[in-house]
Amino acid sequence: MKVLQSKGYVTVGDYSSYVKFNMFKGKFYRLKVRLLVVAVTAACLLLGIYGVMLHNMGMIIGAGIVLLCSAMFAYVVRVNVRNYCRSRADYVRSEQQVVFGKNGFTFEVLSKNSELPFTETLYSEIEVLYFAPGAIYIYLGGGSVVILPSRNINLRKADAIEFLTRYVPAEKLVICV
Repeated sequence: MKVLQSKGYVTVGDYSSYVKFNMFKGKFYRLKVRLLVVAVTAACLLLGIYGVMLHNMGMIIGAGIVLLCSAMFAYVVRVNVRNYCRSRADYVRSEQQVVFGKNGFTFEVLSKNSELPFTETLYSEIEVLYFAPGAIYIYLGGGSVVILPSRNINLRKADAIEFLTRYVPAEKLVICV
């Protein structure tokens, strides 16, 4: 079996996807997002329709405010991710390489100006590893995370899952649907 490797760049879009994933993380995170969107939309529509039926302008305005707050939340998240990536531009624009082995993985930033050292991490040190449709998210202690976009991974999805299930402890591996 081949070794699982990731080599490439993590873009602003990858960070944005991670932030969205992190808000709803879990095996069924995409379902949680869809349910939230449907629930908020349905609540606003019902509140608006009920307000029209009762000729209550307060309910109609309330529905509009909820929709406006939802849109503002999405905008603020996008702006904050963009600003974070600008503040860490050298790191975001750096190429990273991650190589998985039988006992753990190595992480290296391939930039001449990198202040981040070459690190080796055992699988036992991982808090949780999520294999999401667009990326692999490896949560480590201290709130740090390693983001591996799918486009940078050298193996097909099925082979990568097989590799991870073989070496990563089952209680630390979550394959998202």
